[in-house]
Amino acid sequence: MKTLRMLPPVAVTINVLVTGLLLIASTSQATLNLSDNPLFAAQSAPPLTLMTMGRSHKLYYEAYNDASDLNGDGILDTNYKPDVINYYGYFGSNICYVYDTGDNRFEPSSATADKRCSGSGEWSGDFL
Repeated sequence: MKTLRMLPPVAVTINVLVTGLLLIASTSQATLNLSDNPLFAAQSAPPLTLMTMGRSHKLYYEAYNDASDLNGDGILDTNYKPDVINYYGYFGSNICYVYDTGDNRFEPSSATADKRCSGSGEWSGDFL
């Protein structure tokens, strides 16, 4: 009977000692300095990375499809309506753009209040 009464204090003491030893051992370890370069390579090589794009058809969705009512009038909006709908996207709606064939991109050329461009070769940012 006396052995059973002494078992819990002995177990607690052993548990505290083992935990203390483990904590001391874990804090006394030195940090390992590893090289950033390959250890056995004489010449360095450029890193090669391959990025693949997902093919889950998320890239093929239209920004504004023909099966949606954009202005809330109860009629599907299947045509371009610059006076009624503000189209949001990459280009500014109230800016006119010209295509630069040297850089292969659209460059801003002028601002407009009614989303219509009157200059030669200008594209409305609302349409783009």
